[in-house]
Amino acid sequence: GACNMKYSNYKKAFIFLIIFFSLENCVSFATPENPGGESGLVSNYFRDRVMDFRDIISVTAPIGVVGGAKAQVGPIGVGLYLEPGAAGHGDFTDEYGLKNGEFAKQDTEEIVLLLGSSSSSVDLMAEGSKRAEKRKKNYESALSHLPAYTRLGFAIALFGGVKLEVNPGELLDFVLGIALIDIYRDDVYLRNTGRKGK
Repeated sequence: GACNMKYSNYKKAFIFLIIFFSLENCVSFATPENPGGESGLVSNYFRDRVMDFRDIISVTAPIGVVGGAKAQVGPIGVGLYLEPGAAGHGDFTDEYGLKNGEFAKQDTEEIVLLLGSSSSSVDLMAEGSKRAEKRKKNYESALSHLPAYTRLGFAIALFGGVKLEVNPGELLDFVLGIALIDIYRDDVYLRNTGRKGK
């Protein structure tokens, strides 16, 4: 009855999460200056679809000087939330997880006093940093970052916490990408197919 249906839903969600997070290692980036330059159309098509899929959901854990709660509606945070990120001589906050297509340490600064916005980039020392830059996923202001306008989510933290977002715009980019329509211009692998050098 109801118990079996609940168990079935949990099982499906668990399988989905395993598949989703296993995509972390599906896309190589051996030559950041020329992603996909040595590969064929089929493999690069698949790589771009994986990256588009990874853009849809953001799940991160901020740790350090971080606190408050906020809802995320487009590029604007609503609530009371502080995540100062890196300033001065060190990092006040570290954020780890999946964001903008990369499983990595993220450099995020966010101050929400009723309303506020954020900046975000993959940490320079992380493996996916150059790829995020090439895919135009790093941003100094969410207000100037087109994919940020379809963000929906929340964050809650006190010296540690969780941020969860879903992005319907990135879902649309993924679906249209199946037909080779790239609305966010982030398909860097297909763009460089067959190219050598930078």
